[in-house]
Amino acid sequence: PLDAGEIRLLHLRKRSIFSGLINLELVPVVLLQAATYNFEAISYTWGSEPPSKAILLNGSSHAVTPNVHALLLARGSMFRDRFLWIDSMCINQADISEKTTQLRMMASVYETAHRVISWLGDHPA
Repeated sequence: PLDAGEIRLLHLRKRSIFSGLINLELVPVVLLQAATYNFEAISYTWGSEPPSKAILLNGSSHAVTPNVHALLLARGSMFRDRFLWIDSMCINQADISEKTTQLRMMASVYETAHRVISWLGDHPA
């Protein structure tokens, strides 16, 4: 659970050329201090495909949609870690109370982000 004024960021760990799964950790941070993480807020289309791609989230296997998986691959780096905010992963979608509170904070999340990225996917137009 999050405390008042907190959001979750995804810590996307740098990958090695031998790594298999995308490795992420959810990190709770106070929104007013989140700018120090230089995080990227990602806006994207959720799509209708079910979660089918495996990642490591907090050390456990977790399935994400192909669109989110492609996004994470594209934002990943072999040289440095990144911090991301992706609503479908950073907001507990099963907790209606949290979802309501976090949705009210979304404008502030985007304003606080170091960069906002609109992800249209990796499919050719």
